[in-house]
Amino acid sequence: MSTFDTHSYDDEFEVYGAVSSEEAPADEYAWDAFAPAQAPEAPRHVRRGLEDVIGDLVEIIETAKQMPLSNSALISRDEVLELLREAMDLVPDEIRQARHVLSSADVILERAEVEANQLLDEVRARAASMVEKAEVVRLARQRAEQIVLEAKAQARQRIIEADEYIDGKLGGFEVVLGRLAKSTASAREAMNSRTMPAGLLTPATEAPATTFFDQERE
Repeated sequence: MSTFDTHSYDDEFEVYGAVSSEEAPADEYAWDAFAPAQAPEAPRHVRRGLEDVIGDLVEIIETAKQMPLSNSALISRDEVLELLREAMDLVPDEIRQARHVLSSADVILERAEVEANQLLDEVRARAASMVEKAEVVRLARQRAEQIVLEAKAQARQRIIEADEYIDGKLGGFEVVLGRLAKSTASAREAMNSRTMPAGLLTPATEAPATTFFDQERE
């Protein structure tokens, strides 16, 4: 076979890996290696997070089967787009969860302040009717201040937990996005540096290697 018809694979696109054709196992040169890499399917009852979806994208690129006589691999465009759409749907959920953790601290503090103010009002009314007994007022104020201090401590703890939660999420995103960026950069570098064997050159394959990908981006 002297030429390769890329138009017969409208639902796939090529990603060039860092592994050379000499290093690839012999069984990967069989024509059944053209099957696109499949993302692992999570059970329906398991809630997937954004890290899981991005991890699937990285795994698709890293485990994609190599095409015969080249450094390229076939990946299902529909499958990758589906994972990207799923990731876009999950981003608002992740942000909403983080905001909920932060807002709960404000709710606790506000509720404690309301309770403290109510207690102070009740104490003032009682003290007025009891001719302002100093000990009653002092104990009531002490209790009110204690309630406020406890509420502030709980609020600070919630804020610390929220910061740790968000930092952990962002750290996970940074790791998987870094792996994805590294895999993509390696693939692009391999694509730009690959050369076609002289025996396979035809007028149909002498066009710049980026033409096919330029059409995909358009």
